[in-house]
Amino acid sequence: MRRATRAAIAVAAALLLLKAIGWWSSRSAALFASLTDSSLDLLASGLNAWAIARAMAPADREHRHGHGKLEALAALAQAVLITAAALTAAWQGWLAIREPQGIGPSGMAIAVMVVSLVATVWLVRLQRQAAGATGSLAIAADSLHYSGDIGQNAGVLIGIAASVWLDLAFVDGAVGLLVALWIGRGAIAIGRSAVDQLLDSEADDETRAEVLRCLREQPGVRGVHDLRSRRSGPQLHATAHLAVDGEMTVKAAHELATAAEERLQAQFPGGHFVLHVDPDDLDREDPFGDDPAGGEPGRSTQGAGARPA
Repeated sequence: MRRATRAAIAVAAALLLLKAIGWWSSRSAALFASLTDSSLDLLASGLNAWAIARAMAPADREHRHGHGKLEALAALAQAVLITAAALTAAWQGWLAIREPQGIGPSGMAIAVMVVSLVATVWLVRLQRQAAGATGSLAIAADSLHYSGDIGQNAGVLIGIAASVWLDLAFVDGAVGLLVALWIGRGAIAIGRSAVDQLLDSEADDETRAEVLRCLREQPGVRGVHDLRSRRSGPQLHATAHLAVDGEMTVKAAHELATAAEERLQAQFPGGHFVLHVDPDDLDREDPFGDDPAGGEPGRSTQGAGARPA
């Protein structure tokens, strides 16, 4: 995670400098939109680096569930910054469409955009690997933004080339406006993901299914119900009730629950899990009407002494 954030900062800083030089020499509206985006990239990547460093800190007395939600806060801040960049770029693009002025010497601008395209592709590959390995929302948000930059950089390159070689001055402004719309679309997606995590939305269906599989495979577990899950940065937090033999001793039930938690820890490193054991003949309503084992809606799979098939 730290390697990915440091790489993002380095790439954003280098591209910001290159695009500033390219825009100064060409005055391209499309390149200005890309320059604006890179400025926000640098600020957002710096914010990510701080948030991830804090989010990876262990739980303490004041934050006993850890600091993972700092990632979601950083992603939400990114969404706000990206929206501001999109509005600025859209305005510049619209002005260039209304009053196309053409662009200046294009050699430097084209070279800058080619370098930007190659560097961004490399960075996105690195970030996707890091996000896939850690489940980090902040890195995933950064990767989403930079993924948009790949298309954006290609579009800017096309816009500059069309304006210079085909004498279509309005294309430069049109590309700048399209880039702005793409940036705004990314901001909405990032903001939604951040808000979902801050509101403790349930983990995705694939993650829930994997949690249930781990619990059901634990010897002695006869049913699972009332699963609740959420993400806090890269960490998974989940609680569930396990149906066990009602004649089991307290010590044996405790050992079973501990073994089940260890299974989950092995599958979701760094996660936090709380499991409650119930006698399997307990008839219990599922408060969310969400029977994960496929029984009747609103009913626990352990009701009426149910046993796994």
